[in-house]
Amino acid sequence: MRIKTGIISNEELIKLFGTKKNKQRYIETHKVTNSMKKTLLKKANRVCRINDLGNGNYEITEIYKIPKPASLDKLQSGLYQYMAPIILIKLLNEHDENNKIILPLMDYARYIEMINCNYKPVKYNQDDFSSLLNIDKNIFRDFFEKVDDNIKYYIQRCLEYLQSADVLKWYKVPMVKKKKINKVYIDKKGNPVVEGEFENVRATSEEVRYFNEVSEMARVSLNIKSKAECFYGSKAFQFCKIVTEKLKEKGIMYFYDGYEIYYTNLDRCKNLLKEFNDYDNEHLLIKKFNEEFINLIMDNAEKRQLKNDIYNQYRKEENYIANFKTLSELTIDSTAKKLKIKNKNKDKKVLEQIDSDFHINVTKKIGDKTIKKLI
Repeated sequence: MRIKTGIISNEELIKLFGTKKNKQRYIETHKVTNSMKKTLLKKANRVCRINDLGNGNYEITEIYKIPKPASLDKLQSGLYQYMAPIILIKLLNEHDENNKIILPLMDYARYIEMINCNYKPVKYNQDDFSSLLNIDKNIFRDFFEKVDDNIKYYIQRCLEYLQSADVLKWYKVPMVKKKKINKVYIDKKGNPVVEGEFENVRATSEEVRYFNEVSEMARVSLNIKSKAECFYGSKAFQFCKIVTEKLKEKGIMYFYDGYEIYYTNLDRCKNLLKEFNDYDNEHLLIKKFNEEFINLIMDNAEKRQLKNDIYNQYRKEENYIANFKTLSELTIDSTAKKLKIKNKNKDKKVLEQIDSDFHINVTKKIGDKTIKKLI
């Protein structure tokens, strides 16, 4: 049965949009339950404009040239109602000759203001800010772990919904920041030196292999038995230092996760974009998204505090929620002022040059003081 404009009955609604089970049920009962009607109209609304006239009659006033995707409800809810149009705008405006954009994970989170310019400096200097703000180090670590997890989860899930909407294809890819080599020579100490400008590009198979080999070599030299030891504890600093030094020999600053995104059809992208409120006001979308993300972080913190978690008793402290709010205002709120960070310690300065996407918890002891970095 072909969809046409005009008035249709319950029977025709089921023939057009019902499942085999719906059709069999109607044959047996000649009735359409409220729940069945709701499901059928939801499905119908993806391909046409339809109004319920009552008494088993419906009017189709428009048939869409491009059907609305089944994932639209998800895309129009929660954080996705802001994130999805922002991604579509970026894809439409910034795609290259191959219909592609590349989103570095943390840089994109900064672009859409999931985080502000203070996020990385504070994350890299947790001990210093923990003392300055009088916030428990466990709460500091908890905050950044949860925010990092949420950034990855929501960006990736939004891309999955957009892909199911048939407007794009995306791939998680290894990226490197490395020198575009102009000159290579050996210095007086016999060390290789690479001169050139830095660029962010997709890592080659050889570079990924080299990174894996260097990581394994570092584990052997430090007698690291498990992956966790690379990221946490007393050996993490040396592990990170060895890997970084070896990468620099190849002119590589660091590896990080990125997303290659290709649009499948520009018209479908443009039509989907129009389904969102304020789709033509990117600034407002970003502002609302930032506010919604802070609310999400705080709501989740309150839920964790209510759980009976014997392993994380610091979450039961009275100031746990207040401290999360303080850190949210400092590192996520788009209206926060930029902090001025002064680095006096050489080891700290070296650590801060390493990108956070290594996700290494570096521990370095200097005298009696322990400096930890979540990188």
